[in-house]
Amino acid sequence: MKFYNRERELQRLAGIAELAVDSAHMLVVTGRRRIGACPPRRLL
Repeated sequence: MKFYNRERELQRLAGIAELAVDSAHMLVVTGRRRIGACPPRRLL
């Protein structure tokens, strides 16, 4: 999966991954998953 314009967030994820080598960690990622270039539909 590619992330665009998320350098800071990717650095944090890499830091958490390094911590998880020694002990267990859980990470919850929330947000929108945008696929394609279609604008959202409007409800009438």
